[in-house]
Amino acid sequence: IERNYNQVKEDVKQIVADELARIESDPQLQHLIKKE
Repeated sequence: IERNYNQVKEDVKQIVADELARIESDPQLQHLIKKE
């Protein structure tokens, strides 16, 4: 169970990173990301 939980956490981090990269490269979605 512990290993499975950690795998899910890693998958979610990867999905978030992929989505952030996709949004940053899409002019229509860039306004959704707050630039520091």
